[in-house]
Amino acid sequence: MFTIGTAILVAIAFIWAAATLFNPTTTPETKAPVLTPTPTAEATPEPEETTPEPTEEPTEDYPDPEIDTVALLNPEAAALDPSNVGEQDSPATIGNAYDGNESTVWRSWWYSNADFVGKSGLGLAIALDEETEVSEVTLAVNGSGGNVQWRDTSDDSPTEGDVLAEGSMSSETNLKADEPAVTDTIVLWFNELPTDDEGNYRISISEISVK
Repeated sequence: MFTIGTAILVAIAFIWAAATLFNPTTTPETKAPVLTPTPTAEATPEPEETTPEPTEEPTEDYPDPEIDTVALLNPEAAALDPSNVGEQDSPATIGNAYDGNESTVWRSWWYSNADFVGKSGLGLAIALDEETEVSEVTLAVNGSGGNVQWRDTSDDSPTEGDVLAEGSMSSETNLKADEPAVTDTIVLWFNELPTDDEGNYRISISEISVK
């Protein structure tokens, strides 16, 4: 006989069967989330330190030296003879020493010995067209011996200043400075006389050149 208890059991069984049908007995597989890596900015490399190459100091482009005039320097002429200061050692013919003609000559007075008489020497002031760099002075001398100095000084103080070059004289006397001098006037000082072709103690120059 179908009783109420039986009906309750049947209802419970039906509910359980329905729950089993619509709810799977296995847990659905869950997938782990896919992680996409965030791109990172590449590190900027530090610039390499470089040592700058040394730069040369700019050099001035000097013109070639050209002789303008040459003057006789005779600061002690009055001590020798005050009556003829303007005539001593032939200043009137000094132009022969730089006229480009070696057949013309400037000659100083002749003296009794190489040490002059009554004075310590005489000089030449070579004025250039403009201030420039000079490294060498060449004298065409008719004679030999004695001594000539190229001094770093002015024409009003020919015995002062550093000696840039010096030497005894010959047919081609070259005075070369260790370092080029920037100047507009070259001062030569003769403190010892050479002997000329006739054996006299005097200075005899047919040409002066500079470079």
